[in-house]
Amino acid sequence: MRIDRREVLLGGVGLGLAVAAGPRLGFARETGSCMTAEVVPGGGKIDQTAALQAAADTAAATGTPLFLPAGIYSTGTLNLKSGTRIEGVPGRSILRSRDGGALLSVERAETVRLAGLVLDGDAKPLGEHAALVDATDTRHLDITDCRLIGSSATGVSLRKVSGHIEDCEISDIRKDGVASEDSSGLEVAHSCISDCGGNGISVRAGSAVISGNRILDCAFSAIRTEAASNCHMIGNSCVRLGGVALHAGFASGGTTIANNFIEEATGGISVTSFSKGKSFAVIQGNQIRNLFFRHDAELHGFGIAVEADSLVTGNVIEGAPAYGIMIGWGPQLREVRVTGNRIRNAWTGIGVSIDPSAGTVRISENSIAGTKEGAIRALSGLTSIGPDLAIAGAETYRNVAVHANVAG
Repeated sequence: MRIDRREVLLGGVGLGLAVAAGPRLGFARETGSCMTAEVVPGGGKIDQTAALQAAADTAAATGTPLFLPAGIYSTGTLNLKSGTRIEGVPGRSILRSRDGGALLSVERAETVRLAGLVLDGDAKPLGEHAALVDATDTRHLDITDCRLIGSSATGVSLRKVSGHIEDCEISDIRKDGVASEDSSGLEVAHSCISDCGGNGISVRAGSAVISGNRILDCAFSAIRTEAASNCHMIGNSCVRLGGVALHAGFASGGTTIANNFIEEATGGISVTSFSKGKSFAVIQGNQIRNLFFRHDAELHGFGIAVEADSLVTGNVIEGAPAYGIMIGWGPQLREVRVTGNRIRNAWTGIGVSIDPSAGTVRISENSIAGTKEGAIRALSGLTSIGPDLAIAGAETYRNVAVHANVAG
């Protein structure tokens, strides 16, 4: 199919798009069996908001992708409609914030795809709750192979959104890299999230899958979920964190935390505030190393902390300046099983709450070595009491069963 310049400029092509961009013009090109709209970059010097918005609207209405050639596009907030698809040259098609606010906003839409873009907030003020990508009430949002950098607030903010973020780089973010609330069916996978002033990923939503990501150099947690049932944190690498690396709290029932690598954090994994109902969690096959104290935090230096309805199995914890594994918090202990874990070089291997109203716990077949204050100790609050239960047994405490552990 041949399209000459005159036809494009006169708007005579049904699926094509001509967009004025300052002194330069957009054009259309044929890719396979469909047309792709394009906007020419302005070098970051001119305001291209109107041109980009018109191009995105027309492309969405006609079902064509909007392609952004390599270059810098200076823009304000672009509002994306259902069916919008914007693609660029990975690492080279740069949307740069012109005047603050979200770069891309999506509201009450579905099937929106972003691929191969660099979204640069340029450290301009975004507002207290703003983000580079801000989406609300959206289904099937797809962000793939994009870079999000230089946000003075959040990287990606999602409310009531389903979809996935994959193969992205999110860095130099003042608050959370990705924040999701009241969403369902969200996946964040195979992305690198770094240098965040908050959490790498923060979720208050159900059925999220967070897998295969590298999350590093964040002020707080790598992944934090609250009131987020049936969430899965699997195969993530979490390094150099100012808080607990992986946290699930407040009725985050059905949580699975498996096969993650954690190094240099104030805590490895915490599953807490399961005060009522059945909120079972599985913490399995994680490697946790080289934890450190943070003296302005109440709890720090532990490998794994669980309160209720949890199976903790097959984990390796090495270098915990406090407890390798902490079980329960006063009466908030119920049906916990700790089995087949390996703990080395912790201050105390395993601490278990013996509050009179606490539920049951079974500690079995764990290997514990190199501890300074015992392999298995009863806890009153945060204080170890009594003898080493790995040696003396736990007959004194009605709620604790200890057997077949190896301590050295």
